[in-house]
Amino acid sequence: MSMTRLTVKVLDEPSFMGDTWALTLGGLATLVPHALILWAIGATTVGAVASAFAGALTLFAFVALRRGSRVKLLPGATSATLAGGSLALLMPVNPALAVVTFGGFFGLARATAYDAWSEKLGVVGWSAASALLASLAYVGIGPYLGGLPAAATSALGFASFGFLVGLGSFPAHMKLQPDRIGNEYRRLVAVLRSDIKDHAFRAHALSVRFDRTLTSEPFESEQQEFAFRDNLERLILRIFGLCLRWQEIETHITSFRISDVQGRVLMLTEKLKHTDDAVIRDRYERTKSTLEKREADYRELLQIKERLVSTLTLNFTHLEDIYFTLVKSQCALTGAATAEIEALTRNMADLTDEMTAATRSIEDLTAGVDLLPSAESVIDASGIEAAGIGLSTEDETSPPDRAG
Repeated sequence: MSMTRLTVKVLDEPSFMGDTWALTLGGLATLVPHALILWAIGATTVGAVASAFAGALTLFAFVALRRGSRVKLLPGATSATLAGGSLALLMPVNPALAVVTFGGFFGLARATAYDAWSEKLGVVGWSAASALLASLAYVGIGPYLGGLPAAATSALGFASFGFLVGLGSFPAHMKLQPDRIGNEYRRLVAVLRSDIKDHAFRAHALSVRFDRTLTSEPFESEQQEFAFRDNLERLILRIFGLCLRWQEIETHITSFRISDVQGRVLMLTEKLKHTDDAVIRDRYERTKSTLEKREADYRELLQIKERLVSTLTLNFTHLEDIYFTLVKSQCALTGAATAEIEALTRNMADLTDEMTAATRSIEDLTAGVDLLPSAESVIDASGIEAAGIGLSTEDETSPPDRAG
């Protein structure tokens, strides 16, 4: 049993990394108000409360004032103040609860930068967990830092806390999705014939090359890249679907003994020349007509197969052209590269639409493939015994001739 593979992509990575490093520096910077308050007030309850508020607001200031930050100042500052208050009030009672509450409120401050509620909830929950993890890590490694100066230990602890809290926004930047192309390819290679499997292999290999090329971020925006990737996935899956449909058609073609049907038609034609009985002639003519219809269906299947193969070949070639144009645009040192990327996105969308239309057309043409009559049904419909017209039903179980 094959397992479904998942792919993970970090969305808006510059924003995520910018916030994380800003909070790391912010954590380090909280040493300044902490030291000033300790010097001015001392290690008192008031000093602890003031230090908690000052630390939370310092952290928030670093992430909110970072260039490109989308955090909303007023609601964010309010949540950061609540984070500092919860830390000051709950720390004497329950340190673990105090840290988790601090992380949750601070995550709420950072959640103002996101629109979707799923992202907001993810940031809040992950920030709370990150704050608790940071505290546990500091407590765990604290004994091993005894040989360091107190200032160095505090700096390391505050910076690490800011860094881990910075990771709290990871759920909002993480996109987890199944590897649909890879999963479908692994399913197909187990059932496709070798000649058809080659087309699926080439399509999958090209999609892998696309994926490696797209990791260098050639697009101006994530929306543009998502649209391109979505069209690419749809197109590759369409190619896989046509490969599977090709095999279904080949199964019908290879199991169809066209030479046997043609021989029966010739035999019935000869019998009709020497038969005067009206009832017998009617049955022979009906049988002959049905067999001729079956032969015509076989010819049509051959034509549909060629149309399907030509569609695969044409669209795969277009897809290769798009790939090489993408590579060329990445290597270009001119402003025309951006225009080429935009044109590629449009071309990919157009190619996907064309492939969808071609697939529907082929599916419509092959809708009746499974309804093709068998030799037995032809004989049964005519009302003639097999032996009566010189046909053997045993022939149907013999190895089929592969028709070209």
